[in-house]
Amino acid sequence: MSDMSDTRDLVATRESVARSEESLVRFLTELAPVDPTQPSRLPGWSIGHVLTHIARNADSHVSMLSGLSQYPNGPDGRNADIEAGAGRPWHELVADVETAGTALTAAYAS
Repeated sequence: MSDMSDTRDLVATRESVARSEESLVRFLTELAPVDPTQPSRLPGWSIGHVLTHIARNADSHVSMLSGLSQYPNGPDGRNADIEAGAGRPWHELVADVETAGTALTAAYAS
């Protein structure tokens, strides 16, 4: 009985993640372009930092689901990736979030 419950929980979680990813991308694409250098509510992080973090976090989960390290280049590499991606134009940030989210949804499905 526990195995069946675990499977249902996994399916529900996977579906919830997919809906959340779709909702976030829909929200971002419906917004007028935002200046990604604007500060976010997170101290020291711009909106570009937050969106890049969301995309790289999805990538890190895909990596773990593939049996690899969450952060192949360690925490410093993770931070460098976020810093490097934070200043991209709005449309690139949104496309990155969408692509990473799609990959995460596909990884969960497999």
